[in-house]
Amino acid sequence: MKMSEAQFKAIRERVGLSQKAVAERLGNTVDMVKKWENPKYTYQPPADACDLLAQALDAHVGSVRRQVAEIRDKADGRPIEVELVYFRSQPQHDAYTSDGMDWEVVNARTREVAVLVEQLGIGTVVFRYPENLQ
Repeated sequence: MKMSEAQFKAIRERVGLSQKAVAERLGNTVDMVKKWENPKYTYQPPADACDLLAQALDAHVGSVRRQVAEIRDKADGRPIEVELVYFRSQPQHDAYTSDGMDWEVVNARTREVAVLVEQLGIGTVVFRYPENLQ
């Protein structure tokens, strides 16, 4: 799969991966990832980097759809207040869950869930840090 510099950056940011995380997963440098995203350089994102982001996007979309479906089922046709957990750091995330996920990826999914919950009229969203859950 080929991606433009802008598409590569947009997907990377959408799924919550930092340039550092992409570089580490591919055994590359942050500077190289920056070049893949900058049109002033002639470097195109390589196939393995594009594949990584395509897989991350598939996982992201699947997770968001599942979460929205669960919330919709819970709402049962009535608008509800939806409490979504938002993390401040990896240590905080790890203290509250054992899913092995990167906290920035989790937060990216949470933000997208919030948008869809409100756009679809399922309810209103309240973000809370884990220690403030009701």
